[in-house]
Amino acid sequence: MSQPHIPQPCQQPWAAMTPTAAGRYCAACATEVVDFSAATSDEILHYLRHAARPVCGLLTAAQAPAPARPALLAPPAARPLPNWARWGRALAAGLSLPALLARPALAASPVAATTFEVVASADATGRIRLTGQVFDGSSATPVAGARISLNDTDYGTETDEQGRFVLDMPADWPLLRTGKLTLHVSGSPFAFKPKVLTVAVRRQKKPLVVRLTSVPNRGNIMGKMAQPAPLQEPPK
Repeated sequence: MSQPHIPQPCQQPWAAMTPTAAGRYCAACATEVVDFSAATSDEILHYLRHAARPVCGLLTAAQAPAPARPALLAPPAARPLPNWARWGRALAAGLSLPALLARPALAASPVAATTFEVVASADATGRIRLTGQVFDGSSATPVAGARISLNDTDYGTETDEQGRFVLDMPADWPLLRTGKLTLHVSGSPFAFKPKVLTVAVRRQKKPLVVRLTSVPNRGNIMGKMAQPAPLQEPPK
């Protein structure tokens, strides 16, 4: 990390703070937030090195890298059901055996431009597929690189360049035991507030819309400042 950064961004509204000589005063934290938005990296580092106490500051997206986010795990692959189990489930659901045998495999379908769909596949496939698309709520443009994590786990995925994502999960996965999933959707902390959605997993399509809300003072990030780790000399 060669730039000053903010490991844990603060969500307090900059516009609501009282102006000061160096920036603004945050009543929630009882501290002054230094406005570094017009400073160079060298100027910021010089300020941090000579500060008598921890510094809370405001940076632009160009001045500080986004906080590192842990990698997400793909859900476990679905285990195919034996024929006898598929037929038993299909008959219990009211399907005839000839209809089951003639039933085509579920194919991935494109996501509509303005919808987020939760699709539960037929029991016979032994899987549940979630497909969707994430949008910028202020401009209606797709959000690339948004993270979708499941419940409070490390399982999930990220959106592609068109804001779309696909998650395939085994129907008997413990996370699906209640018939509901909590989706934690987050984009860049410089631009969006995280969003939490609870969706019911059923044998039908349920169109929803995921629109991320802009953070106050979008394009900036605020919080306790951290300096780059000191460089180590090679061993002699």
